[in-house]
Amino acid sequence: MQTWLARTKDLVNKYRPDLLYFDGGAPFGEIGLEIPNYANWADGKWIIEGTDVSPDVTVEQDQTAVLEGRDPQLDRAIAYLKEQIAAKPVPRPSPPPFPVKIKK
Repeated sequence: MQTWLARTKDLVNKYRPDLLYFDGGAPFGEIGLEIPNYANWADGKWIIEGTDVSPDVTVEQDQTAVLEGRDPQLDRAIAYLKEQIAAKPVPRPSPPPFPVKIKK
C-alpha cells in the first residue's frame, strides 16, 4: 500500500494531471485518502487541499435566519457589492445600434 501511495505521488509530481480518478473510490483506506489531500494542479498552479478560500468579508451563517428563508451571506454579499458600486460607480454602457437586416 505504501508503494502504491509513493508511485501515485510520483505520477502526480512527474505528469501533473488535472484530475486523478479512482473508479469506485480511493483504494486502501486511510492511505488512499492521502492522495486527494496531496495537491491538485489547476489554472497553472498547485491548489493544496484543505486550505479553503479566505473570504473577503466574514459573515456568520445564522441558522435561524436560514430556517426563516433568509440568507445572511447572500444579503451581506449584495450589500458589499452595492457599497462597491456606490464608491466606484461605473457608467452604464449605451446599447449598440439595432442591426440592419434588409439589403437595399
